Amino acid sequence: MTAIGARTKPYVKSLTINGVSVDRPVITHAQIAGGADIVFEMSDKVELWGNDQDILKEFGVENGPGKVEAIVMEGSASSFAKMNESHRDEL
Repeated sequence: MTAIGARTKPYVKSLTINGVSVDRPVITHAQIAGGADIVFEMSDKVELWGNDQDILKEFGVENGPGKVEAIVMEGSASSFAKMNESHRDEL
């Protein structure tokens, strides 16, 4: 798993698995079961990737003014963090 700059760039801009672009914030067992090259392109600002309204509704996430949805990388593990924008810098 690669996520260059994740310590200072907490937002995912894009994701590829074995060179194939992934457009949803979901990694399936089938995609990685035999081993995989997982590459997150990181950003220092909220990106469109993973923030599509239909996807957020599917996960039961409310996205609106003052709210930020982000994939936060820590080492080689990721966690989904929903936070108020005013707390963004606390990461």
